[in-house]
Parts: sequence; C-alpha cells; structure tokens
Amino acid sequence: MLRHLPLAGQRQDADLLEAIDFLKACFDEGRSLVRCRFEQIPKAFIPQSAKPYLYEKDADGLRRIHPDKYEFLVYRMLRNRLEAGDIYVSDSLRFRSFDEDLILQPQWQQHKERILRDADVPATGSAHGANAAGA
Repeated sequence: MLRHLPLAGQRQDADLLEAIDFLKACFDEGRSLVRCRFEQIPKAFIPQSAKPYLYEKDADGLRRIHPDKYEFLVYRMLRNRLEAGDIYVSDSLRFRSFDEDLILQPQWQQHKERILRDADVPATGSAHGANAAGA
C-alpha cells in the first residue's frame, strides 16, 4: 500500500519522506534492506532516543541498522505525521492537507455572503462566524 500512496508533507518532514521514498524504491526493486549499505539508508529522521535500539554491530564490528526495526520506525513515524496532518495524501478524505479545506482568499472576498448563507453561519455580529469560514 505504501508504494502507491502519493505522500506529501511539510519541509520539516523532508527527512522522513526521503526514508519513505527509499523504502518504496527498495520494494519496487525487490531489494531487502539487509542488502543495503549503511551509507545508503536515510537516517536523518531517526530521533536520537531511537538510535540505540536501531543500530547494531555486524560480525566485522561495523555499525549497521537493524532492518525490521528501521522499517517499523518509518511506519510508526509516518502514522504519527499522518494523524497530525503534517504528512498527507492528496486524494484522501481523512489524510489530506489542511490547506485543501480552506477557501482561497479572492474567492472568500468575492463570495463571502453566499458562503456564510450556504453554511448557515451568522454573517454579522459574530467574530466566530467570520473566522470559521476562513477570514
């Protein structure tokens, strides 16, 4: 499912999106994370507190990432960012960008009365009504 979702997000989530794209590429190529070199794997999104659980030494004493734990962390962080609205799926109703729900400023200015009437929101005497419609 992850391979087919068009994910997008905020600038602060670029590192996580890079890791997601990396996983997608591995899946598309039929390549296991076990076969990836340590330097190839995106790590910038990994919180400092999670590093001791992800990193391990191989038989040669070289540092590597435990692939199952890495993949789980990517999924967990993706879920958290989806629920927070920081990462979104444009075609989704539940996980789309908050910006997609907003009325563009020129449209709001031109059609404000009709929008408020259609939404059954009082147009005068209520600052809450004006803010709720996107003013």
